[in-house]
Formats: sequence, C-alpha cells, structure tokens
Amino acid sequence: MNLINVFGSTAFLRASANGHMDILHLLLEAGVNKSLNDLMHKNGRSALFSASKRGHVEVVRLLLDAGVDKNSTNNDGNTALMLASEWGHTEVVRLLLEASVDKTLADKLGHNALMIASFEGHAEVARLLLESGADKNSVNNFGNTALMLASQWGQLGVVRLLVEASADKNLRNKDGHTALMFASEQGHLEVARLLLETGADMNLINVFGSTAFLRASANGHVDILHLLLEAGASQKVIRQDGRSALFSASKRGHLEVVRLLLDAGVDKNSTNNDGDTALMSASEQGHAEVVQLLEASAERTSTKRSRHCLDDLSNKRQR
Repeated sequence: MNLINVFGSTAFLRASANGHMDILHLLLEAGVNKSLNDLMHKNGRSALFSASKRGHVEVVRLLLDAGVDKNSTNNDGNTALMLASEWGHTEVVRLLLEASVDKTLADKLGHNALMIASFEGHAEVARLLLESGADKNSVNNFGNTALMLASQWGQLGVVRLLVEASADKNLRNKDGHTALMFASEQGHLEVARLLLETGADMNLINVFGSTAFLRASANGHVDILHLLLEAGASQKVIRQDGRSALFSASKRGHLEVVRLLLDAGVDKNSTNNDGDTALMSASEQGHAEVVQLLEASAERTSTKRSRHCLDDLSNKRQR
C-alpha cells in the first residue's frame, strides 16, 4: 500500500485527491505510512493539497487531525489554503483557517489566498479571509493588491467587500496603476462606479503618464468615459509619449469614443512626441470612419473660425 508510481503518487494520495474517506480509513487501519508530510506528488502536491483543491471537506478534516503539514507548498508555491480559495471551496477554507494555517504565505508570483479569491470572484471566501485577519492591502510581486486584481477582473462583489473593509482605493502598483485604472481599462462600469462613489481618485497618473480616462479612451469604453466625465475627470492629460485620449482612440479605431471626445471639446490637433496627430494616426491604421469624423470636425472648426473672422471684419468696418 506504500508503493509509489512514476508520478510520485500512492494509494493514499489518490484516495485523498478523490475524496474516498472509506478507503483512507481502510489504509490507515492497515498501517499505511503515517509520515503523511513525506507523501508528496512529484509536482509537490500533498494529500492535503489535492483534497483542498477538490473541496473534500471530510478528507481535509481527517488529514488535519492526523497532523499533516498544513502550510506545505507545491512546486509553484501554492498552499492548500490558496487552492481552496482559488476554487471557491468555502467550507474547506473555513476548516483550514480554524486550523490556523498561515494566511500570509504567497506563491511564486506573490499572490496570497486573499488575492487569489479576489481575482477569482469568490466573495464568501474573501470574507472569511478578511474576518480572520488577512491583510487587505498586501501586494504581489507586481505591486497589485486584492482590490486591484478584483477590479481588473470585474469582480464587483469582491470589490464591494474590500471597499467596505476599507481597502486603500488609491494604492498604485509598480507601474502606477490603481484599481480604478484597471476597471476603466477593462470596461467594468459598475466596478468603476463603485470605486468613484467611495472616493477613488480619478486623476491619478501612472508611470507612463496615463490616467483612468486615458485607459478607457484607448480601449474604447464609452460608458466608462461618460461616467468619468460626469465625475469631473480631466480630459487634458497627455501620456509621456505625447498620446492624448483622442490620439489613442483614433489609432485604435474607436469611433464612438472619438465622437464623444470631439463633442467634449478636446484638442484635435495635438501631436504625440513624433509629431503625429489623431488624424494621421487614424489614416495610418486605415480607420476610414474615424478619419471622416475628424476631417468633418476640422471643417466645422474652420468654418466657425472663418465666420468669426468675417464678423470681426464687418464690425470693424461699421465702426
């Protein structure tokens, strides 16, 4: 019963992974190797790891009672708590937390259990972790927090939970991105609305000189732009490479964004660091409708200027 296959697995490991309590009791009664900490699959999966990942509550309970290492990691640095959190196994997470597992451990990318539950959208798991004292503002290797990850993936329920727990809405990752920038970039309207309503700063600038408004423009999210404009977001921010919101939207062919920006009165003649205008960029990329819209706007502006000049000249002659 203690033989190991080519993958490093045993009968005990296979029974644990598949939730067969009767088999586990049978193996234990028959004197299976009780050095459970040493029973590890070649990829680092222990019996507890596999049972937690698959949500086998009673197997997890049995293993914890048997004294297995509850904080052991697989080859990627994942713990049983992380895997249970990833798959949304609330009762397994509860059981592991009651066993005082380490909530601060992180995988090779720096993700802890709360971050994993957050970007996967498992609000109840996140709630359990927060109630047990998980750090709501901890960061991964890229400087992302649980709130940033939940915002990026549009997990509204988790975002609401983290906001209610007073997670910092204006923290920035290593590139200067905020939770609101992530939500705006990905087009998650209700997440962006919630962040704005609870005090997120819409005009923060990342290391590239971009804002939530610029990110929404570049990715064609008209509804986000309406929301940001209504909230008073600045339209005049220019990226470090000279790209304006209009330039980025034109380059990517986002017709309705271009229309919105022109109606909002942005400078249609601003240039990037290479001297290119929005019209040049749209022309280069072959976005015919955007080109037509920009040209029509330029003609209207030119006509207005001509009329103003004529009016000024007429007034001078009358005087």
